[in-house]
Amino acid sequence: MKLLKSIICLSLISALLLLGSCNVSKTEPSPSPEADDLAAETSKELEKGTLLFSIEGSDAHCDIYEVEYRYWVNQVLTYDGIDPSGEIDWTGQSPDTEYTTLKEYVEHEAIKSAGIFRAILMKSNEMGLELSEENQKYLDGIRDEYISYFGDEATYLDQLANAGLTEEMLKFQEEVSIYYSLLSKAIFGENGEEISEEDAISAADNQGVLRAKHILFNFPESIDGSEITEDQKQETLDKANVLYEELSAITDTDKLLTAFDAKMQELSDDPGKVSNPNGYQFTEGVMVESFTVTAQNTPVNTISEPVDIQYGYSIILRLPIDPNLDISSPYGGGTPRQLTVNSKMDELISTWTDELTIVSTEKFDNIDYAELIAVK
Repeated sequence: MKLLKSIICLSLISALLLLGSCNVSKTEPSPSPEADDLAAETSKELEKGTLLFSIEGSDAHCDIYEVEYRYWVNQVLTYDGIDPSGEIDWTGQSPDTEYTTLKEYVEHEAIKSAGIFRAILMKSNEMGLELSEENQKYLDGIRDEYISYFGDEATYLDQLANAGLTEEMLKFQEEVSIYYSLLSKAIFGENGEEISEEDAISAADNQGVLRAKHILFNFPESIDGSEITEDQKQETLDKANVLYEELSAITDTDKLLTAFDAKMQELSDDPGKVSNPNGYQFTEGVMVESFTVTAQNTPVNTISEPVDIQYGYSIILRLPIDPNLDISSPYGGGTPRQLTVNSKMDELISTWTDELTIVSTEKFDNIDYAELIAVK
């Protein structure tokens, strides 16, 4: 599903994303509500708009109302670069060839998106996972947290309204985020220890993750701000070449790694050598291009010839991927082990979502989408 990876990530959901109402039923029967409770519940349902469809699965039942479904429709449109406030041809071409029209595509993705969160909660219920006192305390304080973040209550409520959310949706979003974390730990371990090193390394390698150390010789700084001369560049390269010749003469891998570390601490102008003693683990878009390309083309546990990285020359030591070392990436961090857990969680959640039963109402079957998204 297209939205899955944008929704289920390290933090699960960005602030003010969404969730709606979901009543997860345990196996024990619930007592009959009093008349006042029924009236209050009816009032809440009216605020949510018309019931559009229900989701059944894992001994649980969730109702999806107009206000939440509208949110998801808008999210799907925005995700695919379509302005929800503009003119939309609902009978036009779908972004996905699996669907005939835009309406079919949006409808499918919006329902599946709502189902993702229900699947997380239902599976948590099935596995007997429960919120801790600390979790509950956090949820109870969510409203105050957001008011503090936005500065005052009025701004907070405006932000909710502009996002098409209710306070109930927002709190539920946070609740499911916690359950996602609990599920992940229950299935793959507190720190993903159930993921093998081989799987973590393979997943990182498939995503183009690299790990390397380098010994940097900076170009000399010009006191008057003038550009570095070619002679100065050559002097820097000459220093780097002397060290390269010394290191490349070492044929034993362990001795090379030891010697490289010693020279790195002694000679490298990279300030990160202290905070990153195990090297940098990264994807494209993080380091300068010449550094990345050279690392890609250098065999593991060998060194490169000095390479110009714009502000100096570097001798790069390519290292094997470390499954427990954080990755620097334009798309977020995490270790290869954590990223593998997230990927496997995506697969599981997709499967759980596919197993849900969706029961639509007559209102849903006759939605006027132009009218639906026009309502604020």
